[in-house]
Order: sequence, then C-alpha cells, then structure tokens
Amino acid sequence: MINHKYIYIGITIGAIILSVIIILIIVFSHKTSQSPSGPIVPQSGPGPIVPQSGPIVPQSGPGPPPIVPVTIHTHPIPPNPPSNVVVESINSNNVTLSWHFPSYNGGPDIIDYIITSDPQTSEVEVIVNSGTSTYIYSGLKSEKTYMFYVQARNSVGVSTIAQSGPVTTP
Repeated sequence: MINHKYIYIGITIGAIILSVIIILIIVFSHKTSQSPSGPIVPQSGPGPIVPQSGPIVPQSGPGPPPIVPVTIHTHPIPPNPPSNVVVESINSNNVTLSWHFPSYNGGPDIIDYIITSDPQTSEVEVIVNSGTSTYIYSGLKSEKTYMFYVQARNSVGVSTIAQSGPVTTP
C-alpha cells in the first residue's frame, strides 16, 4: 500500500526544486544580458572602422551613476581648426599673426598650418611649421583691408577655416 503522506512530500519538494531552478534561470539570464545602451567596446579586427557613440557610465559613490554622452572616433579625421586668430602688430606691408593650436588634432599629428589672406583664391598662401603659432605675413599693400585665414593640416586632411578680424594697413 502506498503512503499518501510520502507522495505529498515528494511532490512538494519537487515543486520547490523546480521553482528554485526557474528563479535561477531568470536571474542568471537577466544578469548576463546586454542592453543596446550598454558600455561601448572599441572595435577591433578586420573590417571597416566606423565611429561609435553611446553612454559611458563612470563608476562613483552611492546612487545611480551619471551617464555622460561621448563620441569615440576609431579612425583618424581632419583636425579641429586653430582658434583665436589675431593680428598682434601691423605696419604698411606686414602683420604679425598668432593663433592657438587646435583643440583636437584628429588623431594624427598636425603637419603644418596654411595661412591665406583670401581663402577663395589662396592669395599669398603660406605653409607654416606645425610647432609654430605665430607668423609675420609680409607683402601687403598699404591702406588696404585684410582678413587672415588659418587652417591646420594632418595626414588625413585640412581643418575648417579660422579667421582673424579685418585689419587695415596704414
């Protein structure tokens, strides 16, 4: 004769074990899944390299971590333009220009700077060494108004134009 008490205990223990297994499967699959907005992993290996962007989550004290949007360039690009192009001094046939180096070189080092007084015609185009942030621009005509344009160049390309304000030679 079968004791119903033991069958009831067996079914109860089986149900508990099955419930624990289901809970473990749910918890384990939740912890190992990666959401589309997860951390960015730099691309490697063969194939085209493309820019990737997404949130980077810094680890910090208690509470939810802040999400900081960033763009990661995984390939070189042309540099940012120089900034703060100014005429330091001026006389009837030359000016001394100065500028700040670009905020980002695009990946490869800056090769040189291209300086013109007219970006449409490349009038009196000058190439200046990459370590320089000043140049004496000569050959100007007296009593003429000029604007000066500076671009940074790396091995990938040329930055957009940074320009001085208008200046008139005496």
